[in-house]
Amino acid sequence: MSRPNKPREVYAESHVADRIANERKSRGWSLEGLAKRMTDAGCAIDQSAIFKIEQGRPRRRINIDEFVVFSRVFAVPLDELLLPPEVVASKELGRLVIEWNFAREAAADAAQMGDMAWEAVRAFVAARPDAEGALERIMETWAAFYFDDEDKDYAIARQMRAATDSKKWADRVRAEIQRG
Repeated sequence: MSRPNKPREVYAESHVADRIANERKSRGWSLEGLAKRMTDAGCAIDQSAIFKIEQGRPRRRINIDEFVVFSRVFAVPLDELLLPPEVVASKELGRLVIEWNFAREAAADAAQMGDMAWEAVRAFVAARPDAEGALERIMETWAAFYFDDEDKDYAIARQMRAATDSKKWADRVRAEIQRG
C-alpha cells in the first residue's frame, strides 16, 4: 500500500494565483473576460476555474499550459508571474520613484535653461536699449498666448521689469498689483 502524500506548502502556486487575481483586477477584467482571453490565446478555461484558482479553498492547481498562457495574456514574463504580489508592487513602486526623479531632474535642467535664456534676453536688451520696444511687442504676443486678459498686463510688466530694470516697468508692476 502506498503512503499518502504529505500536504505541500508550495508558495509559488499561491503567488501565481495571487498574481493572476491582481493582474486581472488591475486591468479591470472580469473573470469571464479573462476566460475569453485565455480561450482566444489557445487555452480554453472557464471563468469558474479562474475563480477557483484565485479564491478557491483549496485553490485549483494551475497546469503548465495555463501558466504559459496566463503569462502571454497578461504580457508578464513567466519568472515574474512567480513573484509574490508584494515584490511586484515594490518593483513597480521603485520604477515609479526613478521615473519621478528623472522628471524632477529634467524640470531642474529646464528651469536652469530658462534662466540662462532669460539672461541672454536681458543681456541683449542691455546692449541695445533701442530693442526695448521690440521686446515689449514680443512680450505682448507671448502674454496673449499664455495669460488671460486680466493677468496679461501684469505678466508683461513683470517680464519687462525683469528684462530692463527700468523704473517705468517697476511702476507698471506696482500699478498692476494695486489694480489686481
